[in-house]
Amino acid sequence: MNKKYIIKSFMILFLFLFISSTRIEATEGIKPIKVPVLMYHHISDEVNNSMVVSKDKFYEDMITLKEAGYEGIFLTDLYEYLQGNTTLPDKPIIITFDDGYSSFYEIAYPISQETNMKLTVSIIGWSVGRDKMMDNKTPIIPHFSWIEAKEMLDSGLIDIQNHTYDLHSPEGYSLGLNNPTAKGMMKLNGENNYRYRIRLRDDLITLNYLTYNNTGHIPSFIAYPYGMYSDLTESAIYSFGFKGSLTSDEGIREFKTVNDLKKIPRINITNSIKKEELLRTIENSTLK
Repeated sequence: MNKKYIIKSFMILFLFLFISSTRIEATEGIKPIKVPVLMYHHISDEVNNSMVVSKDKFYEDMITLKEAGYEGIFLTDLYEYLQGNTTLPDKPIIITFDDGYSSFYEIAYPISQETNMKLTVSIIGWSVGRDKMMDNKTPIIPHFSWIEAKEMLDSGLIDIQNHTYDLHSPEGYSLGLNNPTAKGMMKLNGENNYRYRIRLRDDLITLNYLTYNNTGHIPSFIAYPYGMYSDLTESAIYSFGFKGSLTSDEGIREFKTVNDLKKIPRINITNSIKKEELLRTIENSTLK
């Protein structure tokens, strides 16, 4: 029996156990609750695009939210609330980061510790702990390691979710393993639905297995690379046992049932949004 077959068999068993532990059931009598979901990516004093904010800006955002009465919660806290298993603060907010850059560990995590604001980061599997591409030559923005991931999870202030193992790539060949890929989680040209679902399954469960193996934690939400998804993508991820998905669609949602955890809109926070505008944006965003 070869190593590849053993790994594949273990992944299928892991998938079965994951689905068995994440059954979603409708719950009646839950009070609808509006929960803003903010989206960040990278923190650096070199602000050169809309996905980068400075350290001072992020710190100011957390203080502004805290002074306005907002309390950070995890996506899993919201899921448990909608299942009738827990309560939430009066003004809950979910603060998310995509990609898993080292700036999250070095800057966002200490600010989370200081302000007691919970944060959620969705990671790209192949890039964990790396500052170069897989050729070990081409530099990339550094990403935090599995050891750092476990430290943050153990603090109780940080949650880690799935941003795919190797599907966060432009169309052509994937950035990690150099596999043929469409953009993000979209279908390849000529790919049938069955093969598409298998390709998604293998990628997502690979990252979940690695996360569990290194931290003891199993991600249960997906942040879509580039914010791209389809009805087939959504159908596939729930068949794999995931509880919800994060998009890049702008807006805010009032959550009534666990079905509202699908295609969650977020508010992209740029460095140019000042603290007064931050609160106005949260309070006035379109319901989706």
